[in-house]
Amino acid sequence: MVNVNKDDLVMAIDMVSASESCGIDSYAYVCTVTGKVWVTGFDDESLEDQDLPSDLSDNPQYIMAPDKREMDLGRDLVFKFIGEELPNELERVYGFFRRRGAYGKYKRLLEQHQLLEQWHGHEEQEVERALERWCEANSLCFSDL
Repeated sequence: MVNVNKDDLVMAIDMVSASESCGIDSYAYVCTVTGKVWVTGFDDESLEDQDLPSDLSDNPQYIMAPDKREMDLGRDLVFKFIGEELPNELERVYGFFRRRGAYGKYKRLLEQHQLLEQWHGHEEQEVERALERWCEANSLCFSDL
């Protein structure tokens, strides 16, 4: 099995997920031969040195990594966390996600209850678990290298 650096893959997924909210089409790919993680879609000088392979999207040795939404790590994770930590606020949080600015309101609520750090730790842990499962399903080893 090929090793994939856990930090690289988590960072790539974070970048892809964040870019979606800004209207940027970006994707994360993992090379099944080397384990290298690639991120596309950014017109940024800091990413220019990546030397992206020209055949990322059509060469079977590169597989597209899922984003947080595909791994049910968006709203579903929020609702699960609130259901466990602040069950009396669940309907209010559902209401947040019916309008724009939901995550800002959600995070302010967490701050009021001193749960923001706990949320970040929980989210990070769930992202890592989901990526580990994804790697296993694709015969990759999710590791600290």
